Amino acid sequence: MAERAPFPFVVGCGRSGTTLVQAMLDAHPDIAVPFESYFPVWFARERSRYEQAGGFAVARFADDVLAHDSFIRWGLDASAVRARLLAAAPTDFAAAVRVCYAAFADAHGKHRYGDKTPIFVMHIPLLARLFPEAVFVHMIRDGRDVALSRTEVAWGTRRFAQEALRWREQIEQGRRDGRALGAARYHELRYESLLDDPEGAARELCAFIAADFDPAMLQYHEQPQRVLESQPFPSEHQNLRRPPTKGMRSWRGELTPEQIALFDSLAGPTLQRFGYAMGGAAASPRVRLDALGARAEYTAREQYRRGKSAAWRVVHARRGA
Repeated sequence: MAERAPFPFVVGCGRSGTTLVQAMLDAHPDIAVPFESYFPVWFARERSRYEQAGGFAVARFADDVLAHDSFIRWGLDASAVRARLLAAAPTDFAAAVRVCYAAFADAHGKHRYGDKTPIFVMHIPLLARLFPEAVFVHMIRDGRDVALSRTEVAWGTRRFAQEALRWREQIEQGRRDGRALGAARYHELRYESLLDDPEGAARELCAFIAADFDPAMLQYHEQPQRVLESQPFPSEHQNLRRPPTKGMRSWRGELTPEQIALFDSLAGPTLQRFGYAMGGAAASPRVRLDALGARAEYTAREQYRRGKSAAWRVVHARRGA
């Protein structure tokens, strides 16, 4: 069997520049990166539903993936994808997923594919096991800019402290899990570095995923429609219509001293570990109390969310049995 090309996954806390990197990779003449997928991780948790003693349940997999909201956003012909899956006769879950990505790449006249699903930063070990050819590009951005941006998007909590804690959790886990894979499979790309030197960052990215650099990657803003049209909230990504531009967001001019002190209290050590200076604002007793309450709320919310997700998966598996 021929060696597979690296399968890049662009991950990171949402609003760290993952969509920008998606657009740059997708502008490459040989690489296609679809809308956020989710289904490789979601379905992998119940892959015994497909990987059965009598062989791989291709028709069941096709039914599930073709009904998945994210896959529908890929804009592929459902009957053609089903026929392709049946003809390929994949013998395991990973092979079936590869067929889906290959169908997307072929539909856009390209030979390679990648993925940009930010929350996969929390699932690096699973994806690394499923796809031996998977490599991970972890987008890193100053958490204060990330939290500030996440309070303004439709899918965020609009709560600065909660978003600060989410950034801390995701960026720390992404680095921990990624570094365990080694430098050949894990690469950190700084959003700030990408803005400072777009070509240098693009060349570095291409070297990591074993692709030739192409100048078209820097011209993504000339034809941003395909990436924008797949987004559920395209208004949040209108900066794709311009080249990488510095200064569009700065926490220094937008956060209050209290917010700066609160972020330091919640995620200051993480800022420092990732090379960002703390804000330096003194934490008042009120800020310290707010930080204590935010940590307790975040823990409770995450426990509830994960429990609810696990229960949904059990119900889903039973209905499909």
